[in-house]
Order: sequence, then structure tokens, then C-alpha cells
Amino acid sequence: MRRKLTLISAPAGNQLNEIRVSDLCFTEDETTRFFNTTMDLNLSNREIAIIKSRTEGWIAGLQLAALSMQGRGDIPRFIKAFAGDSRFIVDYLVEEVLNLQSADMAGMNGCSVVSSFLPPPGGWHPVTNGLDGTMKSGS
Repeated sequence: MRRKLTLISAPAGNQLNEIRVSDLCFTEDETTRFFNTTMDLNLSNREIAIIKSRTEGWIAGLQLAALSMQGRGDIPRFIKAFAGDSRFIVDYLVEEVLNLQSADMAGMNGCSVVSSFLPPPGGWHPVTNGLDGTMKSGS
């Protein structure tokens, strides 16, 4: 017979781990190691604190910021703009990251979005019709 696990008794028996938001966010030390060791950006403690504060330590925001800063000569300017009161930080960072992509990668941005799956007039041909209805070479 299986014993029923109740949430009230679970913590007392070490059967339940509680994960809080603070457990998922990067600490100051983790943020510093991420930017300066993993991403090799060599930021000051002040610059790191600004970015960590704006992203609340969430790795997605930290990663987007790091990708935006790679290859830039104006990192202090980026951080100053980043530290502003923008309500759309993620939109801003995504735009910055996409603007730094190569032409080959930029062409891939719309590949996973299909407006419809309706077949083109005359039906699908597995070799010659693309999902967007265009004729592929070899037709």
C-alpha cells in the first residue's frame, strides 16, 4: 500500500524541497563570474550591479545583456542606456541581439513561424513546394 504524501507533513520529513524566486536568480558572485569569466566582458562591480538590478538576476536577462555587449566598443554607453527606466528591457535587448546577428542568422529569424498550413493551389508536392507556397528549385 502506497503512503499518501501531504504537503503539510512533507517538509518535516525532508520529502519536499521549496524553491523560491531568490533560489533561481543569480547572486552577485554568480553574476560577476558569468559576465567576467564565462562571457569574458571584464565589467566593473558597478556595471555588474546595474545590470543585475535591472534583470533582477534572471539568467535570461543577463544572457541577453551579455550577448548585446559582446563585440561592442561602447559598453559603458550600453550599460548607461540599459540602466535607464525602460519598461521594455527584454524587447530592447532582443532587438540589440538581433541587430548584431550575421545576415545568415538574421535570415533564420522567421523560419519557425508559418502563417498557415493550407496547401497551395494544386496541392502539396513534397519536393517542390515550400511551406510558404513558393516553388523550390528542381520543379
